[in-house]
Formats: sequence, structure tokens, C-alpha cells
Amino acid sequence: PAEPPAEAPAEPAPETPAPAAAAEDAPPPKTFTRDEAEALFLAEMAPKLMRHGRQATASHAASVKLSDPRLLGDIRHEWQHEQRVVFGPFFFAVRGGLRARKLAFFRAGENRREEFVLHRPPTSSPLSSPRAPRPRRPPRSTSSSSSRSTART
Repeated sequence: PAEPPAEAPAEPAPETPAPAAAAEDAPPPKTFTRDEAEALFLAEMAPKLMRHGRQATASHAASVKLSDPRLLGDIRHEWQHEQRVVFGPFFFAVRGGLRARKLAFFRAGENRREEFVLHRPPTSSPLSSPRAPRPRRPPRSTSSSSSRSTART
């Protein structure tokens, strides 16, 4: 039988350090205290994660605990601005939105300042109440009464 051809001797591989040898030569990983880790995070990683925004929402409890004086000053300024602002534009915007949804508005009470909203118009009118005063009749004009009296005769 035929014998397989003899293989050529393999070329020697260029010398590369074995992975195990590289790991043995590397320095041990650095350990950090909590303060060092926070400082490193804030210096290197946090700026990449944060972005500028026009609006932010935070609860009062969370905003009181903030340590940044500039941010606290901005929050305090905006809170004072909200306390001074008259709510007229807000009221009219909400009212317009509710009217667009075909909701009914009515005022009630003695001073009639509060405005209420219903999903349909109220069914009872103030004149249908038994305690409501009778509406006044308009006074008769003298010209119409004189024409009537002459027409009868």
C-alpha cells in the first residue's frame, strides 16, 4: 500500500508571551475607598452621563437634601416665582381645554366665584326651584295699550 506523504516540518512560531505569563507580570488591580470611587466616577464617568435639560422634576424632600448651593438657589428662585405668579393664564388654558372637550361650566354659591365643571349641562335651572322668585313681567307700553283699546271698539 501507498504510504502518506511525509509532512514538512512546521516553521517555528514567532515568540509571543503566553497569556498566563502576561497576567503574572501585570500589577494587581487598584482598590478604592468609597470616597475615591465617587470622586473618580464624578470626574470621569458622570459628565458623559449627564446632559443639560430645560426642565427637571424633583420632590420637595429630595430638593431639600441637595448639597449644591447653585442648584438650591435656582430651585428657591423658581419656587418664589411660582408663589408670586398669578394663575390667570393657567386657569384660562385649563378652562379652554375643558371647553374643547364639550364640558359644561356653571357657577354656584352665594358669591358665585367658584366655577364647577360637569360632563353634561346641569338639568335644573334656578327658576325651577319652588323658592325662586317669579320673574318680573316687562311693563306695558302705552302705545300698544292704546292701539288695543281702539281696536276693540
